[in-house]
Amino acid sequence: MSREWMTLVRYGFPALALTGLVGVAVGALGAQASRLEVDEITVRRIRVIDSEGRERITIAGEVPRRPKLAGLLFHNEEGTEAGGLVYYGRRDKDGKVEAGGLLTFDQFGNDQIMRLEYEQLGHEKSNGVVFAERPDEMSGRALAFYRAFESAPSDEERERLRREVLPTIPSEEFGVRRLFVGRNVEGASLVSLHDPSGRPRLMLEVNEDGAPSITFLDPSGAAIKRIEP
Repeated sequence: MSREWMTLVRYGFPALALTGLVGVAVGALGAQASRLEVDEITVRRIRVIDSEGRERITIAGEVPRRPKLAGLLFHNEEGTEAGGLVYYGRRDKDGKVEAGGLLTFDQFGNDQIMRLEYEQLGHEKSNGVVFAERPDEMSGRALAFYRAFESAPSDEERERLRREVLPTIPSEEFGVRRLFVGRNVEGASLVSLHDPSGRPRLMLEVNEDGAPSITFLDPSGAAIKRIEP
């Protein structure tokens, strides 16, 4: 029996009993048996591998290094994380909602290039599709930041890295947003187009009152022209 299968079932059945059960089943079915059907399993994590034994999908109740997220992660043939589908949601002691979900696709050897996202904090919520632009190769500073962030032992350390280290690295070394289509926290339907430095330059909007507009912005973000009905 493979170690992957033992990992998969270890939280749903007593390991010793399951080992005996599978051994009997495999012996009865013969050497060609490659399937085991059960009605239900309870697991913390499932590793899906390809024909070469490489992990290609991770399904987890707690995504590795992101304990509040549940979902699945994709891996490319070199073993690098390449996207995923995750969700989290809870109420705090005061009943305030904190929730979100992401479907992401990573550029090869880099980070997210496309994502479908939902975020909510209390009554503030946004959702939409984001397209990003990233360099062909991640810079040494950006790569060092990601490695430190991923291996940080606590939320406090990750927050420190985000606050103190991240601002010292030019955004172009990580990648920048080029397009957002969705609903923003103000309740407007929005199409926001950004320049190669990630600065919003053109916004098509229908606000929460139903009023439409087209706004042109300069590199500082100031409106230079606005078109309304």
